[in-house]
Amino acid sequence: MILVDMSQISVANVMMHLNINKTTKPDENMVRHMILNSLRMYRSRFGKEYGELVLCFDSRHYWRRDHFPNYKAGRKKTRDR
Repeated sequence: MILVDMSQISVANVMMHLNINKTTKPDENMVRHMILNSLRMYRSRFGKEYGELVLCFDSRHYWRRDHFPNYKAGRKKTRDR
């Protein structure tokens, strides 16, 4: 299983698009194309070894904690100091 953080993929592709085109308004069709291309790349690069893609979207409940219990575990300790 390949876990793909969609918010990270989306932000990275939007920022890359804005930087390449030196603009402040993204072209939605191009960003969509870039995101799908990124997913296709991950699938072709890692699919044989890890299986199918699982697209993950964050909300108040972090999916990462379900798979990695120590996700952000050190942040609370840092804030308490």
